[in-house]
Amino acid sequence: MGMETTFNIGDPVECTKDHAWQDRRRSSDIRKARKLGKGFFMGNAAAYMHLDEAYIVEGITQKGGLKIRGFAATVSPKHVRLSTKPVNR
Repeated sequence: MGMETTFNIGDPVECTKDHAWQDRRRSSDIRKARKLGKGFFMGNAAAYMHLDEAYIVEGITQKGGLKIRGFAATVSPKHVRLSTKPVNR
């Protein structure tokens, strides 16, 4: 098992997954949104992160979820890592 990274407010983070992983999650979200009768459903927020940039952590929930600038949904810390990529948001 790998070491868990502790994130802090202000840290730049990037998604650790690839395009294929993101595409599967977004497709699943579309199916769920149709079932729920909603126009948009964000089940796994990391699936919506651009892979060529970093995002800033704006808050951390009591359960350890990350509030990321520009995202309504909480991002799981297991899907991101600290980043040196440019921050565009």
